[in-house]
Amino acid sequence: MEVVYERCASLDVHKKSITACVLWALPKGKKKQEKRRFATFTQDLLAMADWLREMRRDACGDGIDWGLLETGVERLGGAI
Repeated sequence: MEVVYERCASLDVHKKSITACVLWALPKGKKKQEKRRFATFTQDLLAMADWLREMRRDACGDGIDWGLLETGVERLGGAI
C-alpha cells in the first residue's frame, strides 16, 4: 500500500543554506512544487518559518514535523 499526502514539505539543510520545498497534489494526478532557499542566519530562519507557515495555512495534511519546527523557531525568539 502506498501512502499519499495532499501536501508535504522537506528541508535540505547545509552549513550556509537551507532549501525548503513544498509539494502538493492537484486534480487529475498533477503536482505543484515550490522551492525557496534561505541562509542560516536567525533572520533568514525566521523568514523560512514564516514562509512554511504560509504554505501550511492551506494544507490538509503534510509531512512536516510542525512540533519540531515550532520548537526550533521558539528557540530563535519567534513563534509559529
